[in-house]
Amino acid sequence: MEKFFLDVIDGRLKTEDEISERGFSFFGIQGPWYTVGYGMAVVIEKREGRAKLIECMSDPRRLLATYNRVAAELNAKEKQQLALFSPELLSRIGAEVLPPKTPTGSSARPSPAPARRSRKA
Repeated sequence: MEKFFLDVIDGRLKTEDEISERGFSFFGIQGPWYTVGYGMAVVIEKREGRAKLIECMSDPRRLLATYNRVAAELNAKEKQQLALFSPELLSRIGAEVLPPKTPTGSSARPSPAPARRSRKA
């Protein structure tokens, strides 16, 4: 699916018909659109709660970024590794790369560098 998204972004699928034809090939009886979307939703809801999932559903970029963060956190703890979207795709769609949460629940963002004092000569 990631290749499909990048093909659309990079213009390798040029027309609406080409995009639709490739996109609809993923449906089938229970194709990857459903399976991947369901799996992402379950991961986010179990870890972050329903309110966060609903918030993510209003912006697909946030959905992918939140899923990636939560899946990376789970991958660090679990044997089974969840698939992640590439940083390239997240960047290309304008999704903010979310840092993992600390055990207390806040995002682990790097501290700003201390301000340097200028030396007067």
